[in-house]
Amino acid sequence: MDETEINDFLHHLATSRKLKPGSVNAYNSALRFAYEVTLEVDLNHKRVPRMKQTRRIPQIFTREEVHTIIGSAETLIHKSMLMLAYGSGLRLSEITNLRAADIESEQMRILVRHGKGDRDRYAILPQVTLETLREYWKAYRPEGWLFVAPRKGGAYAGQTLYDAFKSALKKSGIPKQGSIHTLRSCFATHLYEDGCGLLELRDLLGHARISTTAWYIQLADTRLRRVTSPIDTFPREGGKPYGGGGGNA
Repeated sequence: MDETEINDFLHHLATSRKLKPGSVNAYNSALRFAYEVTLEVDLNHKRVPRMKQTRRIPQIFTREEVHTIIGSAETLIHKSMLMLAYGSGLRLSEITNLRAADIESEQMRILVRHGKGDRDRYAILPQVTLETLREYWKAYRPEGWLFVAPRKGGAYAGQTLYDAFKSALKKSGIPKQGSIHTLRSCFATHLYEDGCGLLELRDLLGHARISTTAWYIQLADTRLRRVTSPIDTFPREGGKPYGGGGGNA
């Protein structure tokens, strides 16, 4: 294929198969590698451009809403896993890959093995999560994996945990949308609002770049709450807002 046909293929992925820009760009990178490294054929990158990736600000749950969602989990195992997502900021795969030995209760930390980018790190272990995990341990007595698939054995399936979160969210009655990864975003946002520094937050989340961690500044509402709109500085008459005439709100 030449550059025109490659472009047509990438366009097909975006329009017919409805792949997201990140996925299309992954194909783009794979094709560039195949041509330039494997086949030693130069491509004109200007004729094979990458798709522009947009980043939307996700909707964040309040602390009260997170408490309600976790409390709506149908089983103790699901409650424990959701607590790890919010209380320790773990990714879904990091939760399902945990082993019992990774819970270091004396140091109040969790050893996260093979996180994103195959990097190990330590995550915090909240006291309330530890108490729930001990309750879970007494009830299930897992061997090997901390969370064992109930029917097939082995590590707990990520899709099952994803569905468990969706079920808890629906049961909670909270109208917002979200996924289990939203709990990790809430962990980072609420920590930043409480004064946690970006460097500490980066280490807790396992980010390779501080720019990724800085994204959570946009999700926190502490900066906006400190700002006063100029309209609130207008003079008031008779205790009523400026211009306070009739009309329906």
